[in-house]
Amino acid sequence: MQKIFNQSAPILLESDSDTVLTYTNIKKIDNQLSFSSRLGSLSKKIEPIKVEFPFPKSKEYTVIQGNNSNFTHNSDFSRYALDFDMKTNDTICSATSGYVVGVIDQYKLSGKGKEWRPFANFITIYEPNSGVFFQYVHLVHKGSLVKIGDKVEQGQKIALSGNTGRSTVEHLHFSCLIPANTENGLKSIPIEFVGGKKGIELKIGDKLKKEQF
Repeated sequence: MQKIFNQSAPILLESDSDTVLTYTNIKKIDNQLSFSSRLGSLSKKIEPIKVEFPFPKSKEYTVIQGNNSNFTHNSDFSRYALDFDMKTNDTICSATSGYVVGVIDQYKLSGKGKEWRPFANFITIYEPNSGVFFQYVHLVHKGSLVKIGDKVEQGQKIALSGNTGRSTVEHLHFSCLIPANTENGLKSIPIEFVGGKKGIELKIGDKLKKEQF
């Protein structure tokens, strides 16, 4: 049964609707079936989008890890992410408007090895016009200021930064992602900021300031 089930994947579930799958002529049912869910639609056209810096106006932060780099920005899921030197409890703002589709904020600890990856607190926001997802990662314990289903506006305060999961220093990991038929279900894409700054051009030590106006 699992083999037949796998042959159907991926299955697109339409929003705000029920989906029923019917399999016929099944001779044997396994004791257990495994499956996983993914965000977004592989058929939606992705539109270009420029985003704000993910922190409040008049604040300045330094890039501590850029694109396609070690220690953690070297996979399809994280290749174009940026890390900012935000301290624990610094305010994170939404880079776009959109809807909150993921919140994890119950973890407290961090470590260097890959085994710590599942223990990062994060928020995922979906921007429906572009089809792009945005993730804000390594939040402090109970650091989310929003919940799943909330509509947020660009510049809105959404979380407090921290140092959870696979992390060795307190910081914000910020990434833009689109749907992909991969293990993670999403892949990283280059970031372009309002005002012309491009993520692929930013290096360790670059300072970014969100202007007041």
